[in-house]
Parts: sequence; C-alpha cells; structure tokens
Amino acid sequence: MKKRIPLCDIAAAINSGRVFNKKLVAAILGTYDARIPDTNGRTYRVISWVREIGYRMSLSEFEIKELEVAALFNDIGMWGIPPSILNKLDRLTVAEFKIIKQHPKLSLQTLVDFDLSQNIQDYILHHHESYDGS
Repeated sequence: MKKRIPLCDIAAAINSGRVFNKKLVAAILGTYDARIPDTNGRTYRVISWVREIGYRMSLSEFEIKELEVAALFNDIGMWGIPPSILNKLDRLTVAEFKIIKQHPKLSLQTLVDFDLSQNIQDYILHHHESYDGS
C-alpha cells in the first residue's frame, strides 16, 4: 500500500483561510482553461455557486471551505481524458461518454497524496450525481 504523504494539514489550512497557493491554483486552472476554451472561468463560477448554496443552507464556514476545495479540484481528472474526446464537436459515442464519466475517479487519483478530508473526497467523487444517486 502506498503511503499517503500529507502535503499540508487540510483542516488547519481551511481554518486559516490559506488552503492552497493562489498563484499555483491560478496557473493550474489557466492551463486547464487553455486546453478546453469553453470552460474558461468555470471553476471560479462553481466555487461562487457552492459558496452561495452553502450560505443558504446555513453551513459552517469550515463546511463551505471544504465545498470550495472540492469545487476547485473536482475536474482535475479531466487531464486524463484524451483531447480528441474533450474537444469533439459531434455527439460523444457511448464508449467516449464512459471515458468522460471516469474523470471524478481520475481527480481523486491525482489528489491521492493530499490529506483531503473524507467530505472533500466524497464531494469530488460524486460531483455529477443527482440527488437520487443516478
């Protein structure tokens, strides 16, 4: 079993408000946006949405920060999807759609060395599920 290396104490980082280096995150998101131009700014919009939903649900600041971290990295697994599928203009085949649906698992695999809370892992893994589990 591979030993997980905690790159930071996520709980402490969330509580302190300094979850990740903002310049590093901006660089990562910028390269993702450059790869898939239609997603430009999407991550920041999603973070804004989860923050607003969290406030409306009366979640704690810590819970909202966990949602924000998950929103920040939920699609990082898209890097594992071939560009020919990501940039396809025609309708995806069943096989291609199955590949796209693997990106939440790929996101978790990418982040395995981070000491993420179970909540953040669950949010990332299930971010495309409907309320009924479909």
